[in-house]
Amino acid sequence: MKQNCSATRAIVKETTLSRSYRIVLSLLLKKLVNFFVYRLHGAENCLGL
Repeated sequence: MKQNCSATRAIVKETTLSRSYRIVLSLLLKKLVNFFVYRLHGAENCLGL
């Protein structure tokens, strides 16, 4: 019974970790996309497109 409990705890820990990693990764991706879009629009404005 004790072994099962620790295994469940480990699984819960892993899922929470992966979830936080996913949140951080999605935030970073959004920032990167926004940055590139901003740069592209800036270049278009400079070129007068």
